[in-house]
Amino acid sequence: GKYELRIQTLRPAAPLDQVRVQATVALAEGQIAKDEGSEGSDARSVAKFKEALPLLRQLGDSYREYFAVGGLCDELETLGQYQEALDYCQLAEQTANARLDKIEHAIWVQRLALAFEHTDQKDKAAADYQQAAK
Repeated sequence: GKYELRIQTLRPAAPLDQVRVQATVALAEGQIAKDEGSEGSDARSVAKFKEALPLLRQLGDSYREYFAVGGLCDELETLGQYQEALDYCQLAEQTANARLDKIEHAIWVQRLALAFEHTDQKDKAAADYQQAAK
């Protein structure tokens, strides 16, 4: 079909518009680096997700913040930075729980269990595996 796009109101850029653009670019570049899988791309991805995170928080964009946090959990685990990865995994799990997304929450509980295993917190890992199985 055909589409028509009209600009009804043209306005000067608002201060948060620039922040929104910066956050979008950083998040996209983080995801591109994450998907690249080449030498050094994991570290670039972490840097970009960390760059995006405060901008997304400034915008109150919890939906995209959730993806940045999840990306940080993944990439930091890949880099062997397990304690920092655990911190971001916990944040992702809390966000999924707050959004009342039961499937995403279960996935993050399972991911938390893996992160606890990497940090030699086997008792917490076992509890999270049991919670994820429910």
